Amino acid sequence: MCLTRLTARRRQTIDGMMKPINNNVINKQCGVGMIEILISIVILSIGFLAAAQMQVQGLRYNQSAYFESQAYFMMSNMVERMRANPDGVEDGDYSNKTTSANAANPNCMTKACSTSEQAQQDLYDWSANLYNLEGSTHFIPALGSSDTTNASGSITPGASGSYTITITWAELVGSDYMDESRNMEFVP
Repeated sequence: MCLTRLTARRRQTIDGMMKPINNNVINKQCGVGMIEILISIVILSIGFLAAAQMQVQGLRYNQSAYFESQAYFMMSNMVERMRANPDGVEDGDYSNKTTSANAANPNCMTKACSTSEQAQQDLYDWSANLYNLEGSTHFIPALGSSDTTNASGSITPGASGSYTITITWAELVGSDYMDESRNMEFVP
């Protein structure tokens, strides 16, 4: 697309007056200049970099939300298990317990168990969310760990018969790991 500009030429007469000359000159400019192209490329590059940064941040927040929901589900699951075994809670079978990569399976799914064994089964099932207890080659833990922080769950007794259920894990933020922890209170 060309830009056409009509320019009238003028000449000066002897008395100092300007008079137009009848022949008009037509100036044409076709194409786009290099400066305009470079400016467009710079603006587009900034836009693409901003979109890529938003995508990376969105993925990070999505992973963080996933870990938060997994921690909440694991805590809620343990609360429901404790509600289903009130005698084990009353006997202190859930007091000061933590998840472990060496948790023993009492096999309460195949045999009748005591309340203490049921509490041990609950802890084993809870640990199976974080550790590869059965030697599977395709195990993916529900929460992340780092070199300094292993994902873990713990149950500690509190005041007036309540229990605090805590889940701890590590999240990768940029190039560093951040330790995260969530608590849930359970009153039997």
